[in-house]
Amino acid sequence: MLKLRNTERLSGEKYTEARAANKAVLEQCESYEELFEALMTATKATMRQTAVSCGMSSSQLHDLKTYTKEGAAKYCAEEILRVRKIRDFKALGHAERLEAMRRADNRDRYNYVNSLNTDELSAYVAELYAGHDDEVAHHCKYEGKRLGLLQFLNSWLNEHLIDSTAETAAITTNELETSKAEPTTEPATIIESAETQAVEKKKADLEKSPIDEAVKNMEQEDIMNSIHIKEFETIIEDLKQQEKPYWCADREQVNHTLFCAYGESREYGKRLLDFSDVIWKDDVKPIAETLRRLGVREFTISVNQGSLVSEILPAFQEEGVRIQGMTKVEAYSERMGHEVINTILMGVGEEHDA
Repeated sequence: MLKLRNTERLSGEKYTEARAANKAVLEQCESYEELFEALMTATKATMRQTAVSCGMSSSQLHDLKTYTKEGAAKYCAEEILRVRKIRDFKALGHAERLEAMRRADNRDRYNYVNSLNTDELSAYVAELYAGHDDEVAHHCKYEGKRLGLLQFLNSWLNEHLIDSTAETAAITTNELETSKAEPTTEPATIIESAETQAVEKKKADLEKSPIDEAVKNMEQEDIMNSIHIKEFETIIEDLKQQEKPYWCADREQVNHTLFCAYGESREYGKRLLDFSDVIWKDDVKPIAETLRRLGVREFTISVNQGSLVSEILPAFQEEGVRIQGMTKVEAYSERMGHEVINTILMGVGEEHDA
């Protein structure tokens, strides 16, 4: 097992040599398990110093003093691997980076995208949204240039992900079939056909169900087990025809805060409408009115904004929208990808309840 040299009592050349040696040791560790074992052989102080040598920023290590030694080793191992992946990603060419982002899992894709500078983001968005310069410029003016470009690139990537696992499975299937008769249908086509049949069956079951108009308008469990509001789906479909992401919807046509919350909830397969971004007080009334008109009776709030308790929740209560309790929703974390978090469950009452 590889071991680190403790450095907290060293100084001068001995300290410099020990740090260089520790960095070399960690460079030999290829997996998370190897990194964790090596880090556990050192004190927390040495662990922190060595992690900085491997590319982690000092600000990332600020809270490690409150970690247990095991927790600090886990965190440093994860971060060292993340830094390495970003370093390898940055060494790729323009086209290779785009391919890497399409193939990466949620966590790695987030890290890759956010490692790009504004000029690199601009280059990708200009290439992927050629002919839509005005829409991009308008959105970036409203959201801020970098955030707007990130949203456009992430939207495109979500529509063009490459499932490496599925590709591997398809290749394996083809290899197994080489000694047999040639299949009449490609594996990918078979999978697609099966998925289509399942979708059609679910649609047929929904049509047979004795549900009222409110549930027809908003099916809490659609074929993807995520929120589904037909009126909003029509808008999204129109935007797709124009090759625009959901946040480019006409603000005169639909409340922007509500529609973006729907678009993100739909994107991450949430069963209920969830507000994970800032809610403005002026939006509360139109949100309540629209949800009531659409027959939406429940939604969640997972955003952690300062005015939530002092302004937003009281404003919802004035509109007949009250706290029902706590529940959990799937969320997207910057470092951990998808995770389940606690959130506030809201109930939309009738208009006379306001």
